[in-house]
This record gives sequence, C-alpha cells and structure tokens, in this order.
Amino acid sequence: MPAINAHLQASVRRFNLPIFHLTHKTCCGLDLAYPNPEEIGQDRIANAIAVQQYHGVPAIILDMGTAVTFDIITSAGYEGGIIAPGLAVMTRYLHEQTALLPELSEADLLNVEGAIGKSTVHAMKLGVAVGFSGMVDALLARVLDELKTRGEAEPVVLSTGGSIANLTKDWAQKSRFVEDLTLMGLAVAFGRQV
Repeated sequence: MPAINAHLQASVRRFNLPIFHLTHKTCCGLDLAYPNPEEIGQDRIANAIAVQQYHGVPAIILDMGTAVTFDIITSAGYEGGIIAPGLAVMTRYLHEQTALLPELSEADLLNVEGAIGKSTVHAMKLGVAVGFSGMVDALLARVLDELKTRGEAEPVVLSTGGSIANLTKDWAQKSRFVEDLTLMGLAVAFGRQV
C-alpha cells in the first residue's frame, strides 16, 4: 500500500537502520524489458528476482492473492504479465452484485464435488472453484503458447500466494509452489544493493 510507505519509513528512521524500498529504480541485476517499468508492482519485481536467482529463466510466476498475477521472466528480463481477479474478488462480487446469492468463503471452495450444482450454494461453489481454475489454466496455456512460438525454452512455472490451494488438484503437477517467494526476492534485491 503506497500510502503507508511514508509512515513506515518515519517509524523505522528513529532506529537509524538502513531503509530499502524495492522499485523499478532500485532493482539491480534484473532487466525490466517493459515499456513502463514504474507500473510494475514491487511484489512482482521481488518475485521475478527470486525466480531469476533461485530457479532460472525462462519462468512464469503465478501469484494467487487478491488478484491473480502472472509474471513472465526470460533472458530479456522481466517482460510483463497478466492481472486477473482473484478468488476472493470473484466470490465477493457475486454476493455484492446480486440480490440473493450468499457470500462464500475460500474454505467453502475447497474440494468441491460433482459437476452439476444441486443447490444455489453448490452451483456457486462449482462456478467459482472450477471457473477460477479454468481461468488460470487458459491464461497459462496462452503464455506457454506464446513463449513456445517465440522459441523460448520450456519455462519453469512457479506459484505462490494463499489462493493456490483453491485450484484443482492437477495444479500440483503444473507448478512448483514456493511459499515465501516475495520475501526471498526482497532479500536478494537488498543483498544486491550492498
């Protein structure tokens, strides 16, 4: 949250500790092959640095939080990505924008059985859980196709973020989950400064 940065810096300044703020300007060792690098989120830069350092390129990072982001890193550097609604946004929107649909929690969407909803809630669970996985599958397939068309090597696919548990079970084979990817990237980025 950009508004909190000034308050956080003021709080830490009294301890006389170094402050490192990762941005497109302080990103060392990762080329940003992106037309407007100031638009890249700091978490996305951190994830890209971690992948570059520990997993190699080309790589695709899926970060499943409030938004689902895909970040693509190749030998050219950070190339860009995709931003789509996250699972919580999808469920909240259904509830808020309709008169009678209840609000679902992420826990409601784990292990959804069947293919035909036998109640409103079951139908919603199927629509969101299966639809969410389908959206992520379709986006990943499109990125993989483009990289293949360009002649890139097979990319490593990493995932992070809390909503990964809500994807269908076959996702365990499609990506490697790295829980602390963003923090790892921040540590690497800080180390590259000194």
